Amino acid sequence: MTPRPVPKPVLGWATAVAVVYALPYVVLGIAGAVWLYERRWWWVWLAGTAALSGAAWVVFRWVLGKKPQPRGVVPDPRWSPAGQAAWADVEQIAQRVERQGLPLDHPETLGTLLVEIFQAVAARFHPGAAQPHLETAVPDVLYIVERVARDLREFFSENVPGAHIFTLSDFRRLQAWAGAAQHLYGIYRTLLRVVRLGTNPLWAAVAEVRDAAMANMCHASVDQIKRQVAGRCVRRAGFYAIQLYSGQLVDDEALKERQSARSREDIEKAIAVQDRIAKEPLRILVLGQLKAGKSSLINALAGQLQAAVDVLPCTGGVQPVRLVRQGICLAIALDTPGFDAAPGSPSPFAAIREELPQSDLVVLVVPASSASRTPERRLLDDMRAYYQADPRRVMPALVVAVSHIDCLRPFAEWAPPYDLAEPTGAKAENIRRALQAIAEDLGLTPQQPMVPVCLRPDRLYNVQEGLLGALEQVRKEAERAQYHRLLGEIQREGRRGQLGRQIKKALTGLFRLVAAKALNR
Repeated sequence: MTPRPVPKPVLGWATAVAVVYALPYVVLGIAGAVWLYERRWWWVWLAGTAALSGAAWVVFRWVLGKKPQPRGVVPDPRWSPAGQAAWADVEQIAQRVERQGLPLDHPETLGTLLVEIFQAVAARFHPGAAQPHLETAVPDVLYIVERVARDLREFFSENVPGAHIFTLSDFRRLQAWAGAAQHLYGIYRTLLRVVRLGTNPLWAAVAEVRDAAMANMCHASVDQIKRQVAGRCVRRAGFYAIQLYSGQLVDDEALKERQSARSREDIEKAIAVQDRIAKEPLRILVLGQLKAGKSSLINALAGQLQAAVDVLPCTGGVQPVRLVRQGICLAIALDTPGFDAAPGSPSPFAAIREELPQSDLVVLVVPASSASRTPERRLLDDMRAYYQADPRRVMPALVVAVSHIDCLRPFAEWAPPYDLAEPTGAKAENIRRALQAIAEDLGLTPQQPMVPVCLRPDRLYNVQEGLLGALEQVRKEAERAQYHRLLGEIQREGRRGQLGRQIKKALTGLFRLVAAKALNR
């Protein structure tokens, strides 16, 4: 069904109504002004007008401040890039519906629109599937139906007068009464027009112009409201579709109190008796070449946090280190073995392939004095390809720490701090050039922080001011990766547990069926 065209405003009708309504007031205003001037009461009128205007302004400001803001449908900032791209598609569909209009009284048109929304969203999460909108579990679809039904119930309970009192039968009767009332009102309008035309033809013509203009404006207003409601429905349906195909159907309260099994194991190995940590700590994966300064960086971070450092034994060459402040575990730094920078050495990505999905933030330590950065670039390219292969994955935040800046020329100079925005010496200029070269060689974006540091204990520099500030800068991005990591773990554990319960119930039912048949024999 083709959408109804947007009604064009009739300027002639609006102008005629304005003239008809304004003319008596203009004449009355002129006559009243002359009367006030002749009796010298104009100053009293001005004072009263000013007082009433001031009071009206105060009331208007108060009402405007108390007016609640309309609640719209906004995207979840924790969505993955695929979810954000899907929301852009939903927004385009919503804007198209708001421009063209949508016949809300035709279910087949609404059904076609819903299918379009779900297909557009599903294609972002399952681009290789022939029918991406079918790539979801039946219980998840039923959960979305439950959420939509709950929203409709809340909408009717809060916005439809008498919804909690009237029954479906009452609404059917009201609908029939409304049709009858509209028919009676049409008869009344016809009789009124006949009476007006017989008593005062001029006033009848003016009234017809006024009524036609008012009907046209009311129709335009109602049509605009329908368009806004249709756009909101499209965005709400798109929101739930993204939640469905992205797998974000877990209660947020469960995530707030969630700890991953790997982190619990790491902490339990270091502390035999400890209260359960209420919040999952961020997992920071520290990468770099041999002798790049990874362990020194972790020790420097722990020292800046003024806490004890527990090195926890772990298989696979990865050593978890708890970063604690005021008795609270803020993060787990994962110290990895250094990779080889020699030509022909294997890609370092294979060594971290298992640990990377369990990390929320990656700190790559790059020596400023190293001539070749090919291993680091290959590592980052493999990481980017790994996350781009599956739109549902969320890449951890990245911070690059440039170490060994004290080894840059001139070697004998070391007088921090250095102003890299406006370098005044050879050392500062060489540090700035090294940062530019590293950013270009690694393909970093302006949003990925890069911090020059010196990690020698006697020359410790820019850890608290620079590195901790960079970690705080990417905290939101790291927390988003943490959210998706915990969400995936909860879903995997839930699926395993649910599958076990389903098998148990199926076997129990089969056993009862066999036993019942055996007894009947």
